[in-house]
Amino acid sequence: MNGSLTVDPHARSDTPHFHVAIAAAGTAGTGVTCTAADFERLSQQLRALESEAQATAALVELMTTIGDSTDVKSACCALVNHVGDYLGCDRVAVAICRKPNASCHLAAISGMAEFDAGADIAVALQAAIDECIVRDVVTVFPAETGEQCRGALAHRGVCRMAATGGAISSPLRSAGGTVIGAWILLGPAEFVRNLSSRRFVETSSTPLGTSLSAIQKAESSRVGQIGRRLWASLPLRSPALILCLLTAAIGVLFVPFPYTVSVECEIQPAVRRYVAAPHAGIFARSLVKPGDVVRREQSLGRMEGREVRLELAALDADWQRAAKSHDVSIAGNKLAAAQIDGLEMRRIDLKRALLADRSEHLDIKSPIDGIVVSSDLGRCEGMPVTVGQVLYEVAPLAEMIAEVAIPDEEVSRVRSAMPVRIYVDSQPGMFRVGQLQNINPRSTVRERDNVFIGEVTLDNREATLRPGMKGLAKITMPPRSIGWVLFHKPWDYLMTWWGS
Repeated sequence: MNGSLTVDPHARSDTPHFHVAIAAAGTAGTGVTCTAADFERLSQQLRALESEAQATAALVELMTTIGDSTDVKSACCALVNHVGDYLGCDRVAVAICRKPNASCHLAAISGMAEFDAGADIAVALQAAIDECIVRDVVTVFPAETGEQCRGALAHRGVCRMAATGGAISSPLRSAGGTVIGAWILLGPAEFVRNLSSRRFVETSSTPLGTSLSAIQKAESSRVGQIGRRLWASLPLRSPALILCLLTAAIGVLFVPFPYTVSVECEIQPAVRRYVAAPHAGIFARSLVKPGDVVRREQSLGRMEGREVRLELAALDADWQRAAKSHDVSIAGNKLAAAQIDGLEMRRIDLKRALLADRSEHLDIKSPIDGIVVSSDLGRCEGMPVTVGQVLYEVAPLAEMIAEVAIPDEEVSRVRSAMPVRIYVDSQPGMFRVGQLQNINPRSTVRERDNVFIGEVTLDNREATLRPGMKGLAKITMPPRSIGWVLFHKPWDYLMTWWGS
């Protein structure tokens, strides 16, 4: 159709009219008269159609660029950079959810090839995107009404930090309506007030989300695609080949394989010596604490000597009295009385010797070289103790024992003299080799598990092991078939369940 626009010369001057003549090919022209307001409205509609056409063309070009990307990260980088150039934004950021209903994480920021997720601007953008997803609508800040700005605190913060006039954000949805991410555009106030900018963000959210979702699925299934291609390339149509593969798989199950049992272990001293109180008295103070390495004849603690000294002074007075009584009895020719006084002096001498020995041995000393395993007297002073009360436990360090906790379901297969590797938690990368000895015939409970304790003697002349250290012990058993190693535990469980 061809048309022409003409002005009607007979129209009145106070109300301007225009005469539009539209002539169709092969038909007579028809005159249409419209006002200036109608013409302005038609012009606005034409401009709107032109703007929508440009936006559609830009969206198609953008989706084509995204479709050429090989992974989600490159697609997001292309998205933010192209949108920023097209709309003239200060900054564009996009976040992607790696899994459905999971939190979104920033994937790209315009103008940045790489960014620090802990930077202030990245944290602010992440908070605004999270706020947009919670609101689940296109968010504009500043909005036309204060009611719409009330819940956009994160948008206010990111605009203030980026020193920009406003922000527009929207969730990104797949074709099914699932939120797969969100994006936010920062720009001057004119950009936010522009209706075409808002319309572009709103209408582009679903197409862009669908494209990004497709790339994300393709990226996650790439390994599976490679596997399927390899599987499809195999000539599995031959029944003989299938039978050979099954036979080979069954044969592999009978191949011998080393079988090891990994159990927990704890380091303990091989020998323990208990140091007791030599006599009743007052314990003055302790000179060591648990964990200290001590030498033979080193003082561990000290007994109070004041009471011993007082008893010695009292015995000296008693001895002087008995000696004078003995002299008087001899002078008076009282032989029986003199003999009794002599025996009293003898008794006092023996008790004085005993107290003198206690006075010389007030220090409690270690009988061996080793480590103080336990002592509850570190903060005790002036505490009375009795004869034979255990004050310290000292263990030598030259030889230690690893107590191996063997589970009750494996104890029937474990035998003495089996090789064991000990891995101590405090010494990563190192292990010690020993043989299993002295499996306790009675079970015990450790951390709610029923176990049997076996012992492995370890050389510790370098004093690198301490009592109480924990680790892992691997007991090496005779080789078993791969099928037994893989399926013996489910089989044992099934037999237990069937028997019950």
